[in-house]
Amino acid sequence: MEKLTLDKPLQKKWYHNLLMFLRPVAVLYITAVIGLIGLNNGVVKVEYFIPNAFVLGGITLYVLNGALDYLNKLNG
Repeated sequence: MEKLTLDKPLQKKWYHNLLMFLRPVAVLYITAVIGLIGLNNGVVKVEYFIPNAFVLGGITLYVLNGALDYLNKLNG
């Protein structure tokens, strides 16, 4: 059975890529929250911080990208 862990240099690159992949998702989330606040005349509600379907799609892509990047690094 093949080892499913990365060595330290590849692990460091993977973590770096996870942070890079997180940036667009963070922008999506912040834009969605700011948009909801702007639509409602600056009124802030707790519900605005619950990710909508568009943001959830971005989070799903983030997780898939992270998994694919990990698998690519395992294959070398």
